[in-house]
Amino acid sequence: MYFQKQLYVMNRICNWQLFDYLAECLEQFVKENDLSESELPLGFTFSFPCKQEGLAVGRLIRWTKGFKCAGVEGKDVVKLLQDAICRRKVMYVAYFVLHRALIQNFKLQCRLLC
Repeated sequence: MYFQKQLYVMNRICNWQLFDYLAECLEQFVKENDLSESELPLGFTFSFPCKQEGLAVGRLIRWTKGFKCAGVEGKDVVKLLQDAICRRKVMYVAYFVLHRALIQNFKLQCRLLC
């Protein structure tokens, strides 16, 4: 029931609200771990179909898994997250890398097996 409520809310927010929430979570992590003065690399796994146009560029093709958030399809999800982080003015992310979920799972499996 709780999960269904979260999806219900997710379907009624727009892109900047979603990515501001993600940036807020990152900000909390940075503060809790005293990393405010550090240049941070960020690997961003976005588990939805994206057209990856570069190491840090991925346009959402469509929402899946019951999720829907207005104004994100066709947009670069890394740029949306970068903009949200910049609006918070709390941390400096040196560079972004977009990981496709398939690649991330493969890397995890390799670590477990090696």
